[in-house]
Formats: sequence, structure tokens, C-alpha cells
Amino acid sequence: MKKFEPKADTILQGEAVSPGVAIGRVLLYSGMQLVVDKRAVPAEALSAEIAKFHSAIANTKLDVNRDRAVALEQIGEAAAQVFE
Repeated sequence: MKKFEPKADTILQGEAVSPGVAIGRVLLYSGMQLVVDKRAVPAEALSAEIAKFHSAIANTKLDVNRDRAVALEQIGEAAAQVFE
């Protein structure tokens, strides 16, 4: 295994999800810019669009709860709290 050689003294702080200290390479994800096109919704389609929005929220909550349950089972309560 190749020995880790730091290139700079940089300290990153964040929320710990497991005990201890880790030294190694870091992948810093700075995100991406989300571009959302604006468009007019005809009055007759408004109710359907709102229903789709509420459905998307409900499905997302189900996905997050499912992921939390898997994390809880596989890695424990402390780490699964990231889903709270």
C-alpha cells in the first residue's frame, strides 16, 4: 500500500459519523449549479402540477425513510441520524 503523503496542511471540519481520526485523501464535492427553466403553467393544468409536486415530496420522504432504515440496520443509530 502506498504511504499517504500530505500535499498541504489543510484541516476540514464537519460532522463525525464514526469515532476516531482519519488521515487520508479527501474528495471535496462543491456541488453543481442547478438550472431550472421557468415556464408558465396554464390554469387548467395547475391542479395536476400541484398534485405531481405533492406526489414527488411523498415519494422522496419514502426514499429517505427507506435509506435511513437500511443505514440503521447496516451501520447503526449514530450514523443513521444523518437522515433525520
